[in-house]
Amino acid sequence: MYGVFLPYGRPELNIDQSAWKGKFPSQLRVKQYYEFSSSPIITFKALLVENKKSNSKGLRITLSETLFLITKFIINTRFRLSHLVLRTLGELGVESPPESVDEKLHIRCSMFWLKKLACKDQLECMFLPQLMHQGGTLNDFINAIGITGGRKDAREIVLYLREDWQYFLKLVTKLGETIAVHMPEIISILLQSSRSM
Repeated sequence: MYGVFLPYGRPELNIDQSAWKGKFPSQLRVKQYYEFSSSPIITFKALLVENKKSNSKGLRITLSETLFLITKFIINTRFRLSHLVLRTLGELGVESPPESVDEKLHIRCSMFWLKKLACKDQLECMFLPQLMHQGGTLNDFINAIGITGGRKDAREIVLYLREDWQYFLKLVTKLGETIAVHMPEIISILLQSSRSM
């Protein structure tokens, strides 16, 4: 699944006559709210299964389910960034500084935790749009994840997510000072901003 889309213009008939083999003439142009990394089906499978049981005509999701999906997209984008940094550190090989062993270990532990969080069917934390800045970056998305569940560990999850993100940003800044030429995709993701709602 690829991200969240916003309407771009008014609904019209047959904007693209070949779309869906012409079966759906009522169409609407869209633009991406933010270009999140794609999410594997396992991260939202329970949502689709529940929706299929209750609705035989198409996918309809509530505001809460939409925010759940946005949270999963944020976590998966964060996971993807860690993967890109690990790959970059691996490509440097012997050139990488000695402390990169600790950094790689930290990133791997972080990725394990993020993967577990992304695969949960229920989250104690969720993207809260009221905390999001218009035209915000991934940093703003991560800081807009707040506590929604009543469980005791919800606060710890949000705190860890933010602390881990700050550590990651410091690492990327440090890498950027020495090997920025190896990081165009990472920098592109970090600099990207969301569209206005």
